[in-house]
Amino acid sequence: MVGFRDTGRSDLFDAIYRLAQPRLVRWVTKKRRGTALRLDPEDLTQEVFLSIHRYRGSFKEQKGGFRAWSMTIAHNLIRRQAQELLRKSMRAHLEDCDPPDLANGPRDEAINREEALLMRNAWQLYLLAYAKAFDELKPRDQEALRLVEIEGLRYSEAADRLGVGLSNMKMILLRARHRIRLKMGIEERVEHKAAG
Repeated sequence: MVGFRDTGRSDLFDAIYRLAQPRLVRWVTKKRRGTALRLDPEDLTQEVFLSIHRYRGSFKEQKGGFRAWSMTIAHNLIRRQAQELLRKSMRAHLEDCDPPDLANGPRDEAINREEALLMRNAWQLYLLAYAKAFDELKPRDQEALRLVEIEGLRYSEAADRLGVGLSNMKMILLRARHRIRLKMGIEERVEHKAAG
């Protein structure tokens, strides 16, 4: 093989073909056996020798030599052809299938409109309940929530505006949010008893 790689002489390629072709056909036949592949071993072996001729410059003298190199080429060709057969089969299967009907029917449209209306009404009720609960908070709690949740200030900036420490600001916000949830009925009141 080294001589053919280096010179490209056709008589050397013919000699390689005569010596290696029968063994390679047997190997391809054995490799393909037990699979659903309907690949002709003779045709596949011809493809292997075309690749050997075309890519002779990539042959390297390594462990296994020409035998290992040619089997690697055959293995890769079998794998590629199997993938191509699978792609063709999938393509044919997909062409036989009708695409799903993604359009909503009148019933689905009516359900969607009704759910959207219910959601809008629920959101409006939620906002009204929040506004009522917010109005019942102390002015300092309202201002703390307004600074953080409406103006988007960081806790430290809001604390500076209110003239309180950072940890105090966090506690004010925690309690204000808790009071709103209680007034809206989202959270139950928990009685804390002193230990003892």
